[in-house]
Amino acid sequence: MSKRSRRLVLLMALALVVTAVSASSALAGGKHKRTFGVEVAEDPSRFVFSGIHTIEGGELDGFPAYGDYFVTQGWIYPAGTLGDGDGITCDDSGGSLECEPEYPDKVIGEWTCYGVHVGEGAATETGAWVVTTQHFNFGSPYGELSITTEGFETPESAEAIRAITGGTGFFKKARGEQAQTFLGFGEAWFNVLTHNEFEVKR
Repeated sequence: MSKRSRRLVLLMALALVVTAVSASSALAGGKHKRTFGVEVAEDPSRFVFSGIHTIEGGELDGFPAYGDYFVTQGWIYPAGTLGDGDGITCDDSGGSLECEPEYPDKVIGEWTCYGVHVGEGAATETGAWVVTTQHFNFGSPYGELSITTEGFETPESAEAIRAITGGTGFFKKARGEQAQTFLGFGEAWFNVLTHNEFEVKR
């Protein structure tokens, strides 16, 4: 894709997010309260943990335990994009894992998440397993349009309610809540998949 074409795609992504937020204002109960949804597919090649605290023994030997820090990134899609697919395609034939979005024409941004494992770390099945900061960056350059949230995440399908702590551009005065639903792990590369509903107050 040429630089000009990519810029056009990114501008369309920005327009899509802003339009979705603006169009939902009437349904959300007032002009200063808006809702919209997105989905995230993690890129497993960009998941890195400190390895200071790890599980010993069993199937998860060497995986993060309580207190271990991590950072990861992935791609943001419009709500309803992720179905049976993993949202990514990966290749490890060259000796290192390299991943790309499964639906490149639908990507509307990049997701960055960092935090610490709690509960039973990677072995957590119910309740909180990580406490994180998440950055949802829509389009390019970085910071032109973004939302930042903080809170717990859970490996269950129930919603995890997180605080919207700020943003940039259209969202520079944003406050409110993010409801994150864990959709499961990708079948091929075990990447995290989530659905996210934002209730934004400006």
